[in-house]
Amino acid sequence: MRPPRCDVCDTEAPTAAGLVQFLPRPSDVAWRERAAEQGFVGQAPDSAWFCAAHLGDARTLAPLVDIELGLSQLRSAALQGDAAVDDHEVAAPGGRASEDGMEMGAWVRVLRRAMPDLAVEAGCADIVVENHAQETYYPMDGSPPEVSPFTWTEAWTVSDDGATVCLYTETARWNTDEIARVEGVIMVTPSADEARRYVVKAMSPVGSTRIGPEHVVLEGEPSPAMRDLLETHGLWQRDQGEAP
Repeated sequence: MRPPRCDVCDTEAPTAAGLVQFLPRPSDVAWRERAAEQGFVGQAPDSAWFCAAHLGDARTLAPLVDIELGLSQLRSAALQGDAAVDDHEVAAPGGRASEDGMEMGAWVRVLRRAMPDLAVEAGCADIVVENHAQETYYPMDGSPPEVSPFTWTEAWTVSDDGATVCLYTETARWNTDEIARVEGVIMVTPSADEARRYVVKAMSPVGSTRIGPEHVVLEGEPSPAMRDLLETHGLWQRDQGEAP
């Protein structure tokens, strides 16, 4: 583990420092999966130390952006003497989504990061994440791919001793420049207990990549860890229940 020096101002902060984890990039998720499989420890590449002066802004940005963008914004603000984020960009307390929602890609990264914990909660003993991806075009009257609708799908699965955690995402585009919608679904089946199976489905409005609590549908009762994720990121509704 690195000694605690602030990643914004490079000052030593042995007592008031805080280690902050940002939204993981695909490479960060891969690092954590390797660490879990191989049993090594160290400071994750999506985490950084901050002194007391910069810790608050870092914690505000962490649920919204990855570490590269977060550090860039924090360092720029420090040089200019400004706040790191404008009021309308700040997440609500607890890292909730902003008023205009949360990017589906960010939510999927949150779920990927949580998969090992969700798998353990479901009863998996051996945590190995399998990944599959596919791009599919739907040509119209011989049109070239760049002007044809297509989908990009990707899935991650952990399965062991009858328990399964599967995360699936699909991005649909009218063409390479226009988004149709994005979808993210996670299905969790605890070992030897089909009755405790639950599904969390999120689908953006047409033409958007952002989601809010009104775009999330539940099937079954989510586990405590999953409910905590939904609440933390502002995607839980008080009257949210099972889908019809």
